[in-house]
Amino acid sequence: MVYPIKDVVQNIGTPERLFFPYIAIENEEGYPGLEVLDTVTFTRHLGYLKGAIRMAENIPAVPEMKLELVPVPVSDVDRARAFYEKAGFQLNVDTRPTDTMRVVQFTPPGSACSIVFGTGMGDITAMKPGSVKGLHLVVADIDTAHEALVKRGVEVGEITDVQGVKYADFSDPDGNSWLLQEFPSKLRQPGQSFYKEK
Repeated sequence: MVYPIKDVVQNIGTPERLFFPYIAIENEEGYPGLEVLDTVTFTRHLGYLKGAIRMAENIPAVPEMKLELVPVPVSDVDRARAFYEKAGFQLNVDTRPTDTMRVVQFTPPGSACSIVFGTGMGDITAMKPGSVKGLHLVVADIDTAHEALVKRGVEVGEITDVQGVKYADFSDPDGNSWLLQEFPSKLRQPGQSFYKEK
């Protein structure tokens, strides 16, 4: 029997179960070629591989999981609401389910993921205000996005270029920070935001 990829197979299980003798055959140029296994060893090994494959087939696939809501801890709900309205985020929810709970939800323009803040929401509102850092907002044109935010009264940092990828940062009143990010069109991949087929 001939088995050409012994090293790959050896990494599947424990060495004591997968180690077996072999004979290296040299090709016409004198380089080691395929490895010859005796029939019994190969048959046993093949049985082990089939068992491993059956085990893998019994592992359920993970279904789609879409990130749609990110908590942003704030100390003053009304102040935070005013800021995100100024930044052009869309207000989705501002509700008070109980006397002690308030839930405010905003969505950045064009985003499938929203942010939430408020009061009385357990661990979500127990987070330290301003502790969320570097939330990315991917844009098609960072100059346009930067200018729009500045004109709306948002303080935005200078645009920086990191190997073709551009960034600019801003923060809410509590210090939760955001990054505008623009990938140049040549670096955008299928499925990525603002990718266009050539």
